Amino acid sequence: AELIIRKPDFEGRSKWGFIYLDKKIEASIEDDDFLAWFKDHSTVSRGDHINVTLEIYVDLDISGEPVKGTEKYSIKKVYGHIMHENEQYEMEI
Repeated sequence: AELIIRKPDFEGRSKWGFIYLDKKIEASIEDDDFLAWFKDHSTVSRGDHINVTLEIYVDLDISGEPVKGTEKYSIKKVYGHIMHENEQYEMEI
């Protein structure tokens, strides 16, 4: 998934703010390698984005339908680096 960075976490392990599919979300980042890199290279500008493996948890109602507003987001892996507004990620296949 491609996420636009709204609010990075410069201090530690709190959630970051992103735009995902035109929706504002908050997500934890579980990729320790990226977090270590970010701690040393923490420059983020408006429009910057990252490509990630995004896990989405949602509660289901009794009929198995998602309950709106119960979404929880977690980033398992960040691919590459923080890209600036006009950069695109090229994934090797």
